[in-house]
Amino acid sequence: MGVITFYPHQRLRMIAPYDRTKNSKGREFINRELMPHFASFFRDGDRVLYVGKQPFWDYSVFFNGPHKQVEFITSDIEESAKPDVVDNICDSQFETDSFDGVILIGMFDSLKGEGRSSKKVISETHRILKPGGRLFAAVDGRPGGKYDPVNAWPDFYVDEVYYVWGETHLVEEDKGWYGEGPNQAILLIMRNRV
Repeated sequence: MGVITFYPHQRLRMIAPYDRTKNSKGREFINRELMPHFASFFRDGDRVLYVGKQPFWDYSVFFNGPHKQVEFITSDIEESAKPDVVDNICDSQFETDSFDGVILIGMFDSLKGEGRSSKKVISETHRILKPGGRLFAAVDGRPGGKYDPVNAWPDFYVDEVYYVWGETHLVEEDKGWYGEGPNQAILLIMRNRV
């Protein structure tokens, strides 16, 4: 395993075990802290692609407001998800260098079928991102996982790494998700290498 060298602009943050009293669950952390932070990198007229659209998360609200309009495009391989564009990120129809940002959350777990692999997703993401473009990825962080920042993302500069741990389970229908246990996810903010 390689060694990550963190420069002054890079951040490594360990997210405490899931604790309902601190609202530090992985998805809440993404929604409350990381997505607004990631959106702050973009300006008027930039293009951001959200791959693997999930119907219950609308991240476009973080990218558009009275003082900023980002072209926020959703894509999914399934038409039933009602994305803006039906696209297979493993063999994307988007042109090279066509996005300033890409969001990959929870879609690596659904890569099943011939010709669909995490290496193809990473390669295609590198291709469609402009040089210096930003990538937000939430990936499997379980011990022995294949998405560590050193080996799985050779075409990207890793700027920020967040570790979230704890197995999630539904506590009660009205109280949401809670977890405890070993590392479960790695949240990465990266830049496309030129």
